[in-house]
Amino acid sequence: QVTVAPCLNNPPQIDPIPNICVQAGTPIAYKVTSHDPDNDSLTFETTGNPYLVTPNPATYTPAVVPKGQTSGTFTWNTIPANFTKNAYQVYYRVTDFHPGANSLTDVASNFITLIAPSVKNVFAAVNSVRGFNVRWDQSVMPQAIGYNIYRKQGPSTFPFDSCTLGIPANSGFVLAGTVNGQSTVNYIDSNYGKGLASGYTYCYIVTAVFPGGAESAPSTPYCAPLLIPYIRVIQDTLTQCVGNTVVVDSTIIVFESADANTKYKWTTTPALKIADSNKMVPSITMITPGIHAVKIVSNSGVYTDSATIYFNVRPIPAPLIKLVDLGGMPDTVMFYNRSLYDVRSEWLFWDGTRSSSMDSVQFIFDHNGYYRTYLTVYNSLGCPDTTSILYRVTMKGLAIPNAFEPENPSTELNTFKPKALGLKTFFLGIWDLWGNLIWSTDKVDQYQEPQEGWNGNDSKGRKMPSQNYIWRMNATYIDGSVWKGVKDHFGNFHKEGTFTLLR
Repeated sequence: QVTVAPCLNNPPQIDPIPNICVQAGTPIAYKVTSHDPDNDSLTFETTGNPYLVTPNPATYTPAVVPKGQTSGTFTWNTIPANFTKNAYQVYYRVTDFHPGANSLTDVASNFITLIAPSVKNVFAAVNSVRGFNVRWDQSVMPQAIGYNIYRKQGPSTFPFDSCTLGIPANSGFVLAGTVNGQSTVNYIDSNYGKGLASGYTYCYIVTAVFPGGAESAPSTPYCAPLLIPYIRVIQDTLTQCVGNTVVVDSTIIVFESADANTKYKWTTTPALKIADSNKMVPSITMITPGIHAVKIVSNSGVYTDSATIYFNVRPIPAPLIKLVDLGGMPDTVMFYNRSLYDVRSEWLFWDGTRSSSMDSVQFIFDHNGYYRTYLTVYNSLGCPDTTSILYRVTMKGLAIPNAFEPENPSTELNTFKPKALGLKTFFLGIWDLWGNLIWSTDKVDQYQEPQEGWNGNDSKGRKMPSQNYIWRMNATYIDGSVWKGVKDHFGNFHKEGTFTLLR
């Protein structure tokens, strides 16, 4: 009977190796061990960037240990020049050998993070550009090429651990600016010229910057409140006319670096009317003449600022036309400007003509009808108001010519046509001396005047001879009265008479 020993073929194992985080310039030393459950002979290997850097490369020193084990010491006397953006990774492998069988291995690695020391003594003071003057001590790392300045609105509560490099994206800090050069140790933060909102606390962290984009550990945050006035009045007094509406925009008042959380409250007297009183830009309508104050109270964070502007409200001119009818035929009328608060006037008449007289204008009416006159007046600010007056011309009268000449070139002389105004109804007939009706009309035009006259021809267009003819006429006026006729020397009225046709 033969007894066969069991075949042991268990892989070797490397004991866990921790990741390491130290300040560049700090010596590093730690022990690496491995073992084999089968107590076989072991071969140990290690590689990685720390063994390749110059100067001061890392070393590994193996120790003498019994069969079935390995042990050694990793040593690296780091210097500041070893600092890089990325961590160093070290690899380890242990192998056992079995004659006639495959070798078994175990592989492990760890990271060594070198940290540049943080910038010290960061301080921020409020400046005149609605921001902060930030300063700090120069980095002790000679290879630093500049600094990043980070800012956060509100208190800094993010926990930075001892291995943090730069600023984590979720920390709430934003890059406020950068400076170049190891010896440049100040920065003016004005939020890129826009200023910071007043009423809030701002925290600053500074990191040193190195070639390749590496950053040092974050500095201790420095926090300070920004509590300064942020309302700037551009125009403290505005002169306007009653009825005008003014948009109070940045040409009048500026809210420097106000943010979306800023609150506004505009107030005034009933003499003015405010629209959008809880917004940055309200509209204000002038209601009553006088000097009236408008106050703005604004809250930004924990800070309250206020300002007052004034409106000098002038009355608009009060246009007034006084009419005096001078009578006559044709009718003559005087229009007088009796407006208040006006310094300039413009008259516009029904026929399109204009006048800039400040006192009065005269107009003569040849025809009956309705005529509207407009007067626009302006005050010293140029604010206008307009009024108008409607005048009705009601002239009436009738006159009969005693002769006419059809071949005369003058339209006043070549037609037998009564001169009349204010006619409502009208009839004119022409007879010869033998009692024959030659021509008649009852047409009245738009001016309440006879629309047509006799041209000296009969109904067939034949020229009538030069001689006397008889006219007969009836008429009523637009006021309802009846034309009495032509008055003779004895005071009697006649609605017929004679006239002469001349050729």
